[in-house]
Amino acid sequence: MKRIILTIAIVFALLRVNAQTQYDTIVYHPYDLSQYYFGNMNLTYHERRSIECYNCSSGNLPGTNIPCSMVRSITSRNEYDVRGVAQPYHFDSTVTVIGIAVKVPNGSLDPSLNGTVFFRIMDMEFKQLSLTPIFPWHTPDSDGYKRHMFFDEVPVNDFVLVGDIPELTHYGFLLNYPCTWSLYDTIGCLEHYLRSSGMPYDTMYIGIDYHAQNPFATVTDTLYASTFAESPWLLKDSVWVRFADDPVYNLYQKTFIEFLPILKVPRADSLSLVENINIDNSIKLYPNPAENTLNIESQEIIKEIEFYDALGKKAKAITLNRKEAIIDISSLAKGNYIVNLITDKEKITKKLVVK
Repeated sequence: MKRIILTIAIVFALLRVNAQTQYDTIVYHPYDLSQYYFGNMNLTYHERRSIECYNCSSGNLPGTNIPCSMVRSITSRNEYDVRGVAQPYHFDSTVTVIGIAVKVPNGSLDPSLNGTVFFRIMDMEFKQLSLTPIFPWHTPDSDGYKRHMFFDEVPVNDFVLVGDIPELTHYGFLLNYPCTWSLYDTIGCLEHYLRSSGMPYDTMYIGIDYHAQNPFATVTDTLYASTFAESPWLLKDSVWVRFADDPVYNLYQKTFIEFLPILKVPRADSLSLVENINIDNSIKLYPNPAENTLNIESQEIIKEIEFYDALGKKAKAITLNRKEAIIDISSLAKGNYIVNLITDKEKITKKLVVK
């Protein structure tokens, strides 16, 4: 009897300890961009490229119904009729996402839109996992960010954070999501035009003060904007497409939209989790699943890449010595692979599905 009572007491003690487990919430930011200049989503650079590089002085901007002589925002007027934008995230281990932190301008929505536009978390096939409404008002919780908590706690590895954009027929809103612009100009014409005009190209300025007489004199540093990040996505004509695959937004494919996941972590693990997350995200593999080619982008130079099949047999090895590459994987059979990416500092392991 004493043994039974002791066992019950131990069980209740363990349950009490478990019930008292304390959790921290952290806003995960893959880049330290809090003090950097952020642009907003518009068609300005697309228009400049069209006019300066393709002599678009009449008619419409290529791929749009927007006159060549006009600049339109993707959001506040929404001439391009984009209904949502998404920032992808990839973690090697499961994290619990409980919300999204965003800087949204004050008074960005007309009250009539309350409850009609949302922040969402979706899987990589854009199936909704949870959501939270975007409010007509904006009162930052701290550091300019407003925290929107999802209706559900979502355990997930790979996901996208989505911000809705009202349709063109809605007026009275100015929903500008902060983001970096890292322009992608394959012909170099736009770069030449911007640099010759003394304008920024592929660069974010740190410390810029537009209220100063000479704003650029306040610059303390510069940073290439998300040059290794996976392309964001946009929703147009009820179809999700990558910026890189859209005729207008391919110019902005190397962009980071500042939708920041709020993670729930046990207090004892919070510091180590942040460290592990940063390491996991220093190298990107996409798409995943992949078919014939694999994109690799890294903050460090990758010396070598190894592919191991499900039986642990080395199926492919490549000497790279680069930060970015598109690799031909057409010789790999369909299935699951472990990918070792070897840098001077460490070896990072990723999972890959070949379809």
